Amino acid sequence: MEKEDKILVLRGIMGALSGVLSFILVNNEVIALLIPLIAYALSVGIVYGTIRGFNLTKWDLLGRGVSILLASWLLIFVILYNA
Repeated sequence: MEKEDKILVLRGIMGALSGVLSFILVNNEVIALLIPLIAYALSVGIVYGTIRGFNLTKWDLLGRGVSILLASWLLIFVILYNA
């Protein structure tokens, strides 16, 4: 698997997990909305730690997969909230 694919899969999984956590913490709206930002910060650290041997650009580290993380967070949150 290419490094770009690994980044996308990692951020997709982290987005899904943050969607579940946001649903669990839905009573506290501020924390529920901060969860995806915390997941993004954690994903930057994980990407840097696991893929540092490759040619890692700033786009790979900071930008690639952010929309997937936020979309998976929102979709999982909405699905669980409406269930």
